Amino acid sequence: MKKNLLRAGIGLGGVCVAVLLSQVGQPAPPKLSEFVPAGPVLYLEAKDFASLLSNWRASQVREHWLSSADYSAFSQSHLFMRLDEVYKDYAGAAGFAPDTSMLQSIAGSESALALYDIGKLEFLYMTRLPSAKAVETVLWRSRANFTPRKAGGVDFYVRTDASGRVVAFASTDDVLLLATREDLIAGALELMAHGARNKMSDEGWFARPSRAAGGAGDLRLVMDFAALGRSPHFRSHWIQRNVSLVRQYTSGISDLFLSAGAIREERLLFHAAAPSTESSADSQPLAEALRLVPDDAGFYRGWAGPEPGETLALLTAKLLNPAVARAERSPDLAPSAPSGATAAGSEADLDIRIDEPEFPDDSGQLLPEALQHLLNADKLTAAVQVEETRPAADAVFIGTNRALVVVRQSAWDAAAVREAIASAIEGMLTTMRLGVEWTEVNREGLRYFLLDGLVPLAVAVEGNRLIVANSQPLIERMLLRTNAPLPPNIGIYAAGFRHDREGRNFGVWMRQLDNVRAPVNPSAAAPPQFLSQNLVSLSDTLPQVRSATITATEQGETMKQTVTYELAR
Repeated sequence: MKKNLLRAGIGLGGVCVAVLLSQVGQPAPPKLSEFVPAGPVLYLEAKDFASLLSNWRASQVREHWLSSADYSAFSQSHLFMRLDEVYKDYAGAAGFAPDTSMLQSIAGSESALALYDIGKLEFLYMTRLPSAKAVETVLWRSRANFTPRKAGGVDFYVRTDASGRVVAFASTDDVLLLATREDLIAGALELMAHGARNKMSDEGWFARPSRAAGGAGDLRLVMDFAALGRSPHFRSHWIQRNVSLVRQYTSGISDLFLSAGAIREERLLFHAAAPSTESSADSQPLAEALRLVPDDAGFYRGWAGPEPGETLALLTAKLLNPAVARAERSPDLAPSAPSGATAAGSEADLDIRIDEPEFPDDSGQLLPEALQHLLNADKLTAAVQVEETRPAADAVFIGTNRALVVVRQSAWDAAAVREAIASAIEGMLTTMRLGVEWTEVNREGLRYFLLDGLVPLAVAVEGNRLIVANSQPLIERMLLRTNAPLPPNIGIYAAGFRHDREGRNFGVWMRQLDNVRAPVNPSAAAPPQFLSQNLVSLSDTLPQVRSATITATEQGETMKQTVTYELAR
């Protein structure tokens, strides 16, 4: 009896152990980044590429873009034709068209794309796809047309066409691999077989950001800025045209987190040299200035430690004399030749005395010397720019309300500020100070000064905070927020744009500008107009984006940026 009980106890114990062991999760498979050979310039990975691709194919944004006149014009561009040429080359090398349906068939869950050469479009693609699904793809079914090879104990297949384009693929351990170079497939298979080979995950540009960033988002992009900056294709086609700024960083990583109500992007950029930035305590003045931004403001941006020169330029271009804000001449374009020869002089010039200095004519000019001296008098700690569009009183044209907040270490002298502004603009308006006197407004606890002339200008001083605006309603809305809660997580830079507020006015504005420039008899086959169609179509294509905000913080050797896109539900 005792032996039976003992046997039963041992058997029950064994069952319990088996149950416990079955509940212990299997070790997580290695990340795909461990199998990428060394040398890519950027690396993109997705947690569930199949779902992302499926959502994109079913999205209204895709339908809107493909049916738009902008896409029709783009399809006739030189860049599109070059891409189409490459597409046909790879279709010839593969023996089938690599369209979106084919891409959907080889899209698995965890997926990765390593780009090695931008100009030649050399890449390695890997995705976790069950072998049972992999053998059903057109890629696997066409393997008889490829040359078999072996690496890491695994068969892979290669095909090269007359143009020199290469297509290589393999499937092992529920991972499908596709590449445009034979050595990339071979290298990845050797790494999967634990072979000794240089790999991307050991390279500094990838390892350093990956350690610092922590857990990956739904999409992760890692970039070798040093290598990208040397690529002529990157310098030529990088749409932001800020390669000189990119060169300040050696590498960067960006994680995209998707949710129903927002898309959040977390970036880490690694400085090439130790930055000379403001201390963390300097973020407080910026936060106190940002609290003045109205909740419904169309656009704002603020930064810590502004330079006096850039502050004066912004104050001049946006408020004191907007007419002087002109686009800088491109260094790549020579100045226009004069329309005709100018005479060196005539007999009438003989009566002009040359031994007396010419009397300077300052009429119509901005004279900012006093204002410049005021901005240089003490260290500036923060600046915030606020703008919003508004229909004009005639309900036809679009105007812009603007304001600038400037914070410095010591308190502003309110009288000196008003005098400096008046002396700066009086040369443009009058010779006897008519229209440049200040009128005090003091109601319901709000105190500011208005210029009594034709130039709309309001000024308020609160301790070390100066507000200059071209709109009474805007400056009053900002003054009402003096005791508003401080915005959280503010670093050295913050900006925001309310797309749902500004989209319609922006469209009206752009159409007005294009109507002025439009030809009398436009051709029906003419490409879309740049302002009213190209630019406005970007706004129309993204109607779900309500607003976008960004904050930036210096964290030692890194610049951390957080970008949030709020979506309409």
